[in-house]
Amino acid sequence: MGGLFSALRFGFQSLSNFSTALSVVNDNVANANTPGHTRKRAIMEPNLPLQFPYGALGTGASVTRIEGTRDLFLSRRLVTELQSQGFLQGQSATLEQIEASLFSSQGQGVSEQITRFFDSFLDLTNDGSSQVQRQAVLSEGATLAREFSDATQRLNQLSADNRQRIDDTVERINSLTGRIAELNQALAPLTINGQDGGALQDQRQLALEELAELIDLQSFETENGTINVTTSTGLPLVLAGQPNALTANPTSAGIEVRLDGQDITSDIQGGELGGFLRLDRQVIPSFLDDLNTLAEELATQVNAIHVGGQDLNGAAGQPFFTFTPGTAASSLTVNISDPAQVAAGAPGTGPGDVSVAQQLSDLRDQTFASLGDHTLNDFYSNVVFRAGLESRNVRESLLTQSSIVQDVRLQIDSVTGVSLDEEAILLVQFQRSYEANARVIRVIDELLEETMNLVS
Repeated sequence: MGGLFSALRFGFQSLSNFSTALSVVNDNVANANTPGHTRKRAIMEPNLPLQFPYGALGTGASVTRIEGTRDLFLSRRLVTELQSQGFLQGQSATLEQIEASLFSSQGQGVSEQITRFFDSFLDLTNDGSSQVQRQAVLSEGATLAREFSDATQRLNQLSADNRQRIDDTVERINSLTGRIAELNQALAPLTINGQDGGALQDQRQLALEELAELIDLQSFETENGTINVTTSTGLPLVLAGQPNALTANPTSAGIEVRLDGQDITSDIQGGELGGFLRLDRQVIPSFLDDLNTLAEELATQVNAIHVGGQDLNGAAGQPFFTFTPGTAASSLTVNISDPAQVAAGAPGTGPGDVSVAQQLSDLRDQTFASLGDHTLNDFYSNVVFRAGLESRNVRESLLTQSSIVQDVRLQIDSVTGVSLDEEAILLVQFQRSYEANARVIRVIDELLEETMNLVS
């Protein structure tokens, strides 16, 4: 009768095993569309057999653990690829806006206005005493100054928006490192006891992937199941249950990112934060510098010729433009307001002389060493072309990198994702196993009842 009781005990244990397996299947099906969920399996191992003179007799099986189907190699690769994707994502939208700020398909903007400004001097050569043509010169000059200023303001606004993104990204990074540290603390005791982290581990991997999109990093798993996260240069972002916060501080050179008081701005070369910092420190300033260089060279050349001329009243010409060196694009203004003060003729000539106006008109087609031996318009066209080229390159690289990330995700999903067809097969298997064990228990119960009746 002891054999029947043992068989009954093993049968109940088997029911418990398959009940657990069915619960795992149920969890997988319920989370089939949950981002980051890793397919779980109830791992069963045979119990130690009983030894009898006639041989060993099995004692059933037990669920030893619930295990997630993870691929650490693919997970690490995904984290790496996400850093590159984030770096490109951080730049793509702003580069397109920079291109739009410098170029207009309608033909309006700095380039068009440079042409209109010098054309106004050419029109003045037709009638040097015309007040209308002289007023047109002043109006086109003022419009040109405004176009430079508007382009600068657009770039400055993009810079301000980008710096806000840096602040937001640093705040999000700090939130994620804090979350990873919390999950480390929750996972450590489970790992020490040999248990799978389950949903907690899935959540930590999702947080790590999101963090990788924001900043370039390295991660290392420790023996107790926690992960340490560092910057690409090895500075700690998360050590077990302790996160280290980043700070973003504005400086004259741009936003400075610090970790534990140390400037790590130049170390951040990946993730969206790396892209934002590149825009802040290199890309946007370079386009502002080009605008300032162009505006300053144009104003300097125009002034040099204009002060050597004579206005309609016979007075020596004044500087046509005023500007602040280094910030000419934003500070450029027309210095004279009276049309008669436009110096169109050479000194000592009469009101009809337009030789200086002709020289000013000819500036449009001259090349200048400070502009790389380009004309004023060609230099600006190169600036616009560079903006478009960089925007296109980043956009195309982002498409390629996004495809790589998608491929890696598909590979991970093939290993860790839930297949409803597979779960349906397992569901039927476990259901039949459960029903079979229930029949065994029912038979054993009947045998025990018969045995008890015989004894009584």
